[in-house]
This record gives sequence, C-alpha cells and structure tokens, in this order.
Amino acid sequence: MFLFFIFHLIPDYVNKAKKLPKPVYFAIFGAIGCLLGGILGEIFLYLTKKNPIIKQSAICLCIDTSGSMSQNGRMREAIDSANKFVDRQDFKSVEIGLVEFDTNSQIKSKLTRSVADLHYQINKLEPGGSTSMGLGIDESIKVLDNFKGEKFILLFTDGVATDGNRSITASQFAASKNIKLICVGTGDSQKSFLEKLASSPSMVFFTNSGQFEQAFLQAEKIIQNQQLLETDSGSYNYLESLFRVGIWTALLSAGTAIGLTIAQYLSTSSVLTSVSMNQANTFFQKTIVILKDLPWSKIRKILLSSFLAGIVAGVIGQILYSLFYFVPSGDRIFKLLGWAILGLILGWAMFLIIPNFDRKKGMIFGSTGAVVAGFLFLILAMVIGDVISRLVGATIFGAALGLCVGLVEIIYRQSWLTVALSPSNLIQVSLGEQPVLIGNSAMCTVCLPQGSNINLEYSLKDNKLLCLNKTTGTNFDHTPGSWKRFDKVAIGINTSLIKANTAELTSMF
Repeated sequence: MFLFFIFHLIPDYVNKAKKLPKPVYFAIFGAIGCLLGGILGEIFLYLTKKNPIIKQSAICLCIDTSGSMSQNGRMREAIDSANKFVDRQDFKSVEIGLVEFDTNSQIKSKLTRSVADLHYQINKLEPGGSTSMGLGIDESIKVLDNFKGEKFILLFTDGVATDGNRSITASQFAASKNIKLICVGTGDSQKSFLEKLASSPSMVFFTNSGQFEQAFLQAEKIIQNQQLLETDSGSYNYLESLFRVGIWTALLSAGTAIGLTIAQYLSTSSVLTSVSMNQANTFFQKTIVILKDLPWSKIRKILLSSFLAGIVAGVIGQILYSLFYFVPSGDRIFKLLGWAILGLILGWAMFLIIPNFDRKKGMIFGSTGAVVAGFLFLILAMVIGDVISRLVGATIFGAALGLCVGLVEIIYRQSWLTVALSPSNLIQVSLGEQPVLIGNSAMCTVCLPQGSNINLEYSLKDNKLLCLNKTTGTNFDHTPGSWKRFDKVAIGINTSLIKANTAELTSMF
C-alpha cells in the first residue's frame, strides 16, 4: 500500500521532495509510512474488537464524619468530591451505597441506582465524634454482602482510627468476602496504617485539602481499569490486551521503518533519473522500474526487525500501564512512556537503514519526538475520539521520528561522502566503520545508474580512511576536502573541518 502511494508520486513530486532538507524529506516519508501503518493497525483493531461486557459492580462509599472533618472545610470538600464521584458513574452497571463513621457507624444508603437519593444522603453528612474506622468497614461489608458481582469499599478518612485492631480485622474479613478496599487519606491519617487496611498498598491515595477529587478519580481508575490504546476497554483478558497493543505498535513501527527505508533509498539512488525510468511512459512501467530496483532483501530484514521492535515496545508499554495506571496521572504518564519506548527502539534501529547512524543520539531524539507525538495524541483523544487521534498521533510520530533521524545524521556526523552525478545532483552519505558501497547494485549504499563501471568501498576504521576499488581489489588514496572523478560521477570527502568545494564540480562535468 505504501509502495503504491510512493509510485503514484514518481517521478515529479519525489524528485521535487528530494531537493528539500533531508530532515524534512525524512519527516514526510516517516509520516506517510506511519500513517499507512496506523490505518492497517485500525483495521486490525476493528477486526479483533470485542463488545464490552457490562460487568455489574457495587461500591460502598465509607466516609469519615469525625469531628476533625470540620476543620479547613474538609467535610464540604469530601461531600462535593463524593457527589461528583456519583455523577461520573454509569448506573447501568454500578450500584452505590453510603456509610458514615465517627464514634459510631450508620448505613445512610443501601445499594441503589438513584443518583438523587445518593446526593440527598451525601449532602446530609455532618462531622462530630471520634474515628471508629473498623465500625465503618463492618457496616460497609453489610451493604455489599449479598451483591453478586465485583465489590468495592471506597473509604475516605482524615484521622487515626480509634479502633485500630478492629479496623485490621474488619479489612481482613472484607478480603475474605472478595471485597476490594480502596483508601483515600488526608489530614492526620497514617498512610502506613491505611496500606495495611487496603487490598493492596497501590490502592491507597494520600491527598491534601483542595485535591480530594483527584484522589477519588485515581480510585475510580482502579475500579474501571482501562487499556493503553482505547478508552472503551472491551471484554479483553490480559493476554488479548497485550496482543492487540503489540500488533498495533508493530504495524506503526514497520510502516515508519519502511517509509524511512524508501526515503533513504530514493535519496541515495539514481533510479529516478535512470535510463529505464526516463523511458517509462506509463504508471505501470514506472512501477516496474522501481520494483525491480528496490533492495528487497534489505527491506525484508528491516520490516521484520521493526515489526518485532514494535511488538516489544507495545507489550512493555501495556504491562507498565496495567501495573501502574493507578498512580496520579498514571494513565497519561504510561501512555506517553509507551510512545517513548517505541521511539527509543526505532531510534536505535535506524542504523539498519542509515549507514553509520549514531544510535545513542537516535534513541534520545527518537524518544523525544515520540513523546511529543504521544502528548498530542492524548490531547486529541479528549477532543476527537480514539480512532482519529490514533491516526493523527501516528502521522505526527512518523514525522517526528523522520525529522529527528534526519537531524541526527546531519548534526552529529563527523565525516561524509558527497557523490555527484552532476553539479546539481548530489548524494551525501555518512562515513564510519560500516562500509559505504558505491555501485549499480540495489544493495549498494549509493546506487548509481546502470552501466556505471564503479564498484567502490569507503570506510573509517580507527579514524583512518580506507578506500577500496572492489573491481580490482586495490586500495587508493583520497584526501579529505578533495574530489575524485570515477567514470560518470565525482566523489568528495568531507569532514566537520574540511569540506570538498562543490564549485569545483562545474569543471569536472
């Protein structure tokens, strides 16, 4: 699909695009490749999508109404946060009850789907008395006891339990009833004690005045448990979630890598100006020319490597997200981390595409560009929904990675070749330990027109330039800053300090 798109642009638009700065050229191809990979990814997600199973769950709000809640407007803020929590629930699948505890404990509302009744009882809460937390947990268990489905106690407190041992015993009894206990603490409450009460230390959220609602939101994420890619999580088990995310990122990764591979190939190949291309008059003939010339063995290797890299990035991102999504802003942090891991791995893998590519810099730039794309994806997801935001995010990711790859190659290269097919048709390739091959084979780093009797190899080993004529098997000297003419091309050696003067090319052609 990507090749079809590129061939449709050949030769005019691609030749024009080649005149752009290489980072911009790479950004265009990276964006196209990743977008088309994203489209395939959306088809895959659609074909593997499951309708959400509406799981019935029950939540008992267990609210501290001890005397200390009258301080600093805590009671009012707790009431407001509890009301907003109720407003956010889908009562097709949720029932909510309410228990208050101070010196004693009282069931204010049994499980109900009535928002009005819950608001009425929540707004009646008043502070006074001590903190009998164990009594509150006991009464909450009574509210949930006969419910058939997932059960949660969401306990909010601002103080130290006056019945500590009973509170521990009550929490253990709740666990025996398969009731998950989530704790939100503030004020004088002790986080270490709440961690003993909660079903897991990760289900404890400590907050300050003015931030109660944020703590309720974090607790809500544990109850809802969404996926990395989709806000509509569907009825997927853990392995299915890993599989879907891994394949989606793999398709993005492969699309981006193939796009950048073709960009690198077209930027270092003479195919668009070859005799065969000039003689091709129809779209079909032009396509055949390109298909014959593409380095298919290299493309297959890059396709497989990038696909596997995408799977690794997606799976790691989903695992981290599923383990830590409950932390403050965890959903955003780990979605960004998933993008960053993908950019990191692809940035490292660019050495397969671009000879003598600086992998460390590629990793840094690649992950940075990916985080920018992920950040924009999060913003768009809130406005235009999952599918469009993922496609736009994929396009931005491909463009950002292509731009960063192009910048790394240009900014951090120390030595490079300039291959001149004419005074105005120049190809630049970084020099390093990886040999740069110049010839008319599609597997060469720089692919020259058919009929060119050139088969050269340049490399840098221990800062020493090695030049080899592979046809004769002999080495030759080539001084940095100078040009050498070989058949129909001229080759110049450049360093960060000495550059071959392109003005000399006019007299060489």
